[in-house]
This record gives sequence, structure tokens and C-alpha cells, in this order.
Amino acid sequence: MKTLIMTVGGESKPLISAIKHFKPDQIYFIVSELSLFEVPDILKETNFPKHNVKTEKVEDYQKVIKCFESSRKIIKKVKNENSDVIVDFTGGTKPMSSGLLIAALNEGCDFNYTGSLSEGDREKEGLGVVKNTYETMIEQHDPYEFFAISEFNRGLEFFNKYQFESAYKNFKEAYSKTQDSKLKRKFLIYCKLTIIYSYWDKFIEDKGQRLDNRLEKLKNVMVGFKNLTNINFDFLDKVEDNIKFLNHKLEGNVSDNIQYYLIDLINNSHRRIEEGKYDDAVARLYRIFELIAQTKLNQLNLYSKKKLNKEKKFYFLKNNFKNEFNKYTYDKILGKYENYGDIKVSGLYQSYDLLNLIDENIGSKFIKKYSEKDSEIRSYLNSRNTSILAHGLNPISEKVTNELFMQAVKFTKIIISDFDKKKEMATFPKLS
Repeated sequence: MKTLIMTVGGESKPLISAIKHFKPDQIYFIVSELSLFEVPDILKETNFPKHNVKTEKVEDYQKVIKCFESSRKIIKKVKNENSDVIVDFTGGTKPMSSGLLIAALNEGCDFNYTGSLSEGDREKEGLGVVKNTYETMIEQHDPYEFFAISEFNRGLEFFNKYQFESAYKNFKEAYSKTQDSKLKRKFLIYCKLTIIYSYWDKFIEDKGQRLDNRLEKLKNVMVGFKNLTNINFDFLDKVEDNIKFLNHKLEGNVSDNIQYYLIDLINNSHRRIEEGKYDDAVARLYRIFELIAQTKLNQLNLYSKKKLNKEKKFYFLKNNFKNEFNKYTYDKILGKYENYGDIKVSGLYQSYDLLNLIDENIGSKFIKKYSEKDSEIRSYLNSRNTSILAHGLNPISEKVTNELFMQAVKFTKIIISDFDKKKEMATFPKLS
């Protein structure tokens, strides 16, 4: 069923044209005490059956709130009848038209204004009413959709700045502010996408289902609705790279995949730098330097794989060292690090010192740079200790953060040959 709701004023010709054009099943006229008398002439001109006509008289037609209340009552009633609603706000006083328009916002109505194609089609040199037979139906978009799109665009900005909670809130608001089914599906896709990347950014990679699996399913939905979501192939390619990276990181044993944890943490620190959160970034970079050493030690098979795979914790075992090194090297390690039967190494410096002790290049390189007089890398790492996020009250500068980041990348490349490729695979996409 199709229902036409119209405000009625002193000029009936535009309303007659709209009725003939839309051919509704029923009509609601919103009238004032004076415009009520226009209804019989409108029905006579259109031959519209009276039994399918209802009128709503607004007592105070000069007050928007009164016109709004009457209009809302009609719209709610008609929507409950599962009727398609066309709102025509051409006639009536300005408060009557405004009240109907406001009441129809975000109610899933179609909007119409009966106007003209050119100024010459109106009387009074283009300022008057539309001349007879020149009436044109001018479809109007629901103004409320504009607010939905605005919310959506703000969500895009927040997503691209890695502010995922704010992005989700905006996408959800956009979803609630539209009745358009296509837009709702689009906004829902972006809500789900934001949740996945929010979890990933927080290292929550198994929230009911692995993130790579969730992202794969959502990517398939996006491909199916490519035209709907306006997502280009570059974006989908980036999502596909992200899926592959997460699969490498999460599939199988942790001991086999530590390099992906390292790369992921490096990208996470870079996102904090982009946000200007330098203390957060350096806290991660300090851990990155430690994880670089741990990754290398794991490559040398010096950790308990059982502990690492089950608990994601790094434990040295005496037999690991005994099996991997000759007696001379083994005795050197025991002489420096043995404690109560196990090899005890704690902290960033000690890990590199151990690598240096067993003649690994990355260990000797780090210890050399760290031990230099006025060592920059030592100074940068110590800035974390005096940071407000560690043991001091000092904010960390952008310069120090960027320098430490570059050093972290250099050391990572020593142990991961295809670092740039894998880092790119883990880079978050940008929405548009």
C-alpha cells in the first residue's frame, strides 16, 4: 500500500499534480481551519475516492511543535500499517511543512516537493507559485541521511587514526541514523571491520574465533558487496595481506612464529608514533629490542619449546645449551649465567650479552653500540626508564622515538631477511 501525506494551504494545484503523479492508495491531508475547505476541490479534480482520505486539522498551524505532533501521529499510524509513505511538504504554512518534514526524518519515508524546472515556470518573475501545468515532482532525500553519512565519514577518520573505539561508535551511530537498507549493510560491515582491527591493535587475537578467520569471512562479504561498500581492489588486497600475516602468526606453534610477533609489535609501535603517543611507542620499542634478542635465541634453539608454545613464556634449559655448543662455549655460559641448575638470563642487555658471548653477530653489534661512550642507543633506551610510563616523569620526544624506531628496524633486519615484505603485510589498511 502507498500512502501520501500532504500539508494543505491556499494553493491546491501542486497537490493535485502530486496525487495524479504518485497515484496513492490513501491520502492524509494535514490542514488548518481555513485550508480544510480546499480538500473537496482537490478530490474533485483528482477523482480520488473519499473513503480512502483522512484529514488531520492542526489547531495552531503557526507553531512548528503542534504541526510536528500531528504529523508524527499520522506517520506512526501509517508505518504500523506497513504502508510505503510519501511525504509532500509543498502546501500549507511554513510551520506545517516544517513540522511534517521534521516528523518524517529517519522514518523511512520518501520526500517530495512539487516545484518547477525553471524560474520561467513560476509567476511573479520566478518568485510566485508554479504556473498551471508546469508542476514538476522534485524528489528530496531524507535530510537525516546526511547526518548518517557525516557520522560515517567521522568514523573513517577515526579508523585511519587508529582510534577504533571512536570509529566504531560513529559507524554504529551512522547505522542507527539511516533507514536505507543498503547503507545499513554498509555501516554494519565497517562496524565489524573496526572490531577486528581494534582487537588486533590490542593483541587480542583470539576473541571467540581467530582474527584471521573473522577477517577472511568479512573480506568475502566485502567482495560480495563491493559496489555497495565502495571498497577498491587496493583495499581488499591489503586486507588479504593482513589475513595471510595473521595466519602465519597464529597458525601452528608459537616457537615457529616468533618473528611475526616481533614484526607485529614493530608495526604497533609505528601506529603509536603516527598518533603522537611517543611514550607508548618507546615502551613498545624497549620490548621490541628485547624480543629481537629473544627471537634470535629462539632461532638458535635455546628456549624450552614446550614452555613457549604452551605459556608463551621464554625459559632457558641447561640441556639446550649443552646440545647446541661445544664444551668451551658451554663452560663460558655456565660461568657467567648458571644459577641453581638452569641458565638464568633476564632483561634486555643480558640477552644481547649472551648472544655476544656465543659469538652471534647481532649480540656483538648491539653490545658494541651500547658500550660506546655517549652511546645514542643506550641513551634512547634509558629514556624509557625515565619516562612517566616507567620509572620517571619525563615525556619522550618525537626525535628520540623516531631514532629508536629506526635502530629497532635495523637490528630486526639482521635476523629477518624479508622484513620489509612481512612488515608491509601486517600494515593496517586505510579506509576511504
